[in-house]
Amino acid sequence: MRDLAILDPRPSTVACQCERTHTLASHRVLANVGVRRDIAERVLGHAIPGVEGVYDRHHYGDEKAEALKQLAHLVETIVNPQGNVVAMTRGRRQKAAQKAGALK
Repeated sequence: MRDLAILDPRPSTVACQCERTHTLASHRVLANVGVRRDIAERVLGHAIPGVEGVYDRHHYGDEKAEALKQLAHLVETIVNPQGNVVAMTRGRRQKAAQKAGALK
């Protein structure tokens, strides 16, 4: 009976859950940088349902490029933070630990 499970063409529940979670997270991130939902669908390569998917033949190249630029900017700010981020040297780390101990 176990051998029959290998032949099952349906995706596993785990794979479906991972794909759904990835899609939701992708939409959330794109929404956070100001990308419209319909453009996000196109950036992610999803098929557009209904009449819009059939008759709207515009490629949305400029809109998708702008969405990806916004996403790249977000990633850049996460990877290379600017502003009030200060590197912790040994001296600063010790002072912060002392200060935290004094607050307790």
